[in-house]
Amino acid sequence: MNVFEILGDDHDKVKGLLEKLEETTERAVKTRESLFARVNDDLTVHARIEESLFYPVLEDKEQTQAITLKAYETHGVIKRLLSELSGISVESPEWTAKLKVLKDTVEQHVEDEEGEMFKGARQALTKKEIDTLTDQVQDARRKPEEVLAAESQPRRPSVRAGAAASEPARSVAAATGSFCSSCQGIAANFFRTLCGSPQYRRS
Repeated sequence: MNVFEILGDDHDKVKGLLEKLEETTERAVKTRESLFARVNDDLTVHARIEESLFYPVLEDKEQTQAITLKAYETHGVIKRLLSELSGISVESPEWTAKLKVLKDTVEQHVEDEEGEMFKGARQALTKKEIDTLTDQVQDARRKPEEVLAAESQPRRPSVRAGAAASEPARSVAAATGSFCSSCQGIAANFFRTLCGSPQYRRS
């Protein structure tokens, strides 16, 4: 098995658990709690493996940078939903609604990864890089307890992401350069409020 097949197996496992969860009712408290605990652990381990091993390599490849940045953001949404689901009763209608959102988000994320991301990665990565990632991911999956215990580390900004993030600042400077010094600050704040600045961060 290569890294794509390993991650694909993880996807199938989680999707299966989410389907079983969705079939439960609000009266199936113990079943919901048990299944959700497995989903929570599996998604957390899977996300940390991807973010620590797989994504950093793809982020530095032009073909896969955009989809990888999107994946980081989607992981953030999934983590937030897991946290919210952990904090409310499995018997509540709110829990049921949030579970549906989690399932839909995971399924779309899997579609993005197994489609655009994996296709781009197969083109961008060398055989040696794929073999190295395969070994690293296999080793990590054999030690899920260590992955869960490990503290999540801040993502290293890529060169391309850093360059992209500097563009808005240059654009604001160009747009406000003709103003007097007193007005430049006001105008710059206006443009930043209106346009925003892209921030690529790991949740």
